[in-house]
Amino acid sequence: MRTLTTLLRTELREAESRIARELGDLPSSLRLHLHVQRKSPVLESRLFAALVAGAAGGTPHEAIPICVLSGLSWAGVETLGRVGALQLLLHHLGSQAVSPRLRREWSNELERSLLPAESTRCAKPVGLAATRQRYLTTACMTARSAAHARDAVMAVSLQGLTAATSEKWREFGAWFGALMDLAASNVQDSVDGALVRPARVVSPLLFAHTLESTSTHRRHHLLSLAEEAKHDTDARAVLHELVSSRSGVFAYHRDVATLHDQARDRLIQLCTPGPYAERLLSDLDRWRTLAWVRPREVLGSAAQK
Repeated sequence: MRTLTTLLRTELREAESRIARELGDLPSSLRLHLHVQRKSPVLESRLFAALVAGAAGGTPHEAIPICVLSGLSWAGVETLGRVGALQLLLHHLGSQAVSPRLRREWSNELERSLLPAESTRCAKPVGLAATRQRYLTTACMTARSAAHARDAVMAVSLQGLTAATSEKWREFGAWFGALMDLAASNVQDSVDGALVRPARVVSPLLFAHTLESTSTHRRHHLLSLAEEAKHDTDARAVLHELVSSRSGVFAYHRDVATLHDQARDRLIQLCTPGPYAERLLSDLDRWRTLAWVRPREVLGSAAQK
């Protein structure tokens, strides 16, 4: 892993330099985000495609160009928006020594992940009663889910697998990313650098459980409070209390376990045991643990005294 991390850091730095030479000076914000992509543990999280390639029976080093595209994608979306990020990625891909087949397939995957069709567009955290079901069944659920689904398919494209098998890897990547996103919704940015968030937010899946089990009046109140919580820390704290009922948390935990188990079972089905599969399985266990939340009776105990 250390060799792969060092190689990816070098390749990201060289990609930034090449793009700057070809397109002119890059915006300082983009350079800053590219710098973040080269730092651990964010850098290690960009090795997902390399791990998938290894688990699928290929060589992880062959997937490093996909890892570079992943890092460029995250930095680009943060600073240039989805359309600008796609243009940046396609420009970089045009300079890579890949076959016409891979160039065509990777271009399609990049576009699919960054500019999804309306029918598969990522669900927003609030206001959609279908959020819970989409988290468990839809292949494009969040930005992380779409990105990991894309990276998984691109990684196994190096092996020339059948379309049906590639789609199974896409589902695995989507579930892996969704579980990682749930973990990100439940941790402080100081807990895990790969899950950086400006502030702790309410898990959209937990929020959906609350919306589905409450009255219409209370649902409107929660939706309004969720909007306030985007920029008000006090409102955010109140929202955490309201959505953390014991029954809601337990139901949420069942969904987290389901998501984890189906991703684990799919990975075991698709690959043979080895260090790369073991690392992916370990990551799944880690995201499941970080996604757990505590029920309100514990969270609010101090406030009730």
